[in-house]
Amino acid sequence: SDLAQAHLLWLVSLGNRAICAMPPVLVTQFKRSLHQNFPGIEAYVTIEEFSGDVEFRNRQIDFWDSTGWPQILVMSNDLFAGKSKKELDALVRKRIKSALKKGLDPETASQLSAADTANVGFWLKKNYNHLLIDEATSVKSPSSDLHKSVKAFVGKDDETSNGLTLMTGSPVENNLDDAFGLIALLTPSRYGSWRAFERIHCIIAYGQRFAKVVGYQNHDFLWQSLYLKGRRITKKDALDLPPRLVTEFQVELAKPHMELYKRLVNQRMLEIGEKVIDATTAGSLYQKTQRMLICPEQFHDGERKTENRLLVALDELIHSLGGMKLLVFAWYTESIHKLAVRYEKLEPALLYGEVTGAAREESKRRFIEDPKCKLMICNPRSGGVGVDGLQQVCSHVALIEQIAV
Repeated sequence: SDLAQAHLLWLVSLGNRAICAMPPVLVTQFKRSLHQNFPGIEAYVTIEEFSGDVEFRNRQIDFWDSTGWPQILVMSNDLFAGKSKKELDALVRKRIKSALKKGLDPETASQLSAADTANVGFWLKKNYNHLLIDEATSVKSPSSDLHKSVKAFVGKDDETSNGLTLMTGSPVENNLDDAFGLIALLTPSRYGSWRAFERIHCIIAYGQRFAKVVGYQNHDFLWQSLYLKGRRITKKDALDLPPRLVTEFQVELAKPHMELYKRLVNQRMLEIGEKVIDATTAGSLYQKTQRMLICPEQFHDGERKTENRLLVALDELIHSLGGMKLLVFAWYTESIHKLAVRYEKLEPALLYGEVTGAAREESKRRFIEDPKCKLMICNPRSGGVGVDGLQQVCSHVALIEQIAV
């Protein structure tokens, strides 16, 4: 995101007005970190977030129409793609009616149809000449609404077309089909159609019922096409980062805990009163044995206490940090809830599937800004991707619920 921010500011310094679109979970933190990375930038560049419900966005548009639009507009991919077409269509009709009242030529006003504006909206394209898409793998599919929206914004006429910057850290080598969608936006004349791309680059095996892509060819031409208007920066090109220090703690489970674990593995089924825990499939067995590490009490009748040496080891780690912040990853909701109760005095911030929207942003803000919040407990899917700023206050991470026996 730092590179995207620097690039945006460079574009504005050249006189451009830019939209920056990204996954919804990144919008607020992107705008906040921009001000943190470039202190005082608001004195030179106007930066606003386009968000909220349709009524709030209408008020934003009315305000900016009268006072001037921000030089940088930050928004979600979903909003840019016009997922809520009813809202956008209503907005278009309102704006056309207003334009006619103000004396706009009827023929021009009639061209502002829903078909032209359902994706990005006339009022965005009218006020901006460059689009930056962060996490650009989201536009790789030519059939997606976002891809079509970006294509509509960029335009076809060289004299009136808008600029486009696509940024992604995901290697295209993982699936070369993805390259076509990106090239179709950056250099549309390079192939012209998917069929042309397929003929040049795909090795196809034809079966009795269907054809399947089994490999790729002409790689040099594909890389030339992909980076004709861009560049790739690999790890070796970036600044050297200090090496990670990985420490594995060997924790031996207490005897009752280990016996319970082995009983589930061997029997694949446990009876707890009238409840039966079924772990007969490999996937179910794996999930339940991992859950048992933090929450063994869910796998017995509750009449006995099971010492949890894994949590004792985590206690010792937290104590050894001497008050420094710690990020803990746990997969299961029950585990996260139990850890939150155990470490209540550390005022933990939580980031998992049930924490969404404003609550998610507040959790991140609290961990980053509140000195009393010493712990963040995350699900890897919720807190492992698309979360920035934690590294500014935390240098220790604990991965829990991992076991080898």
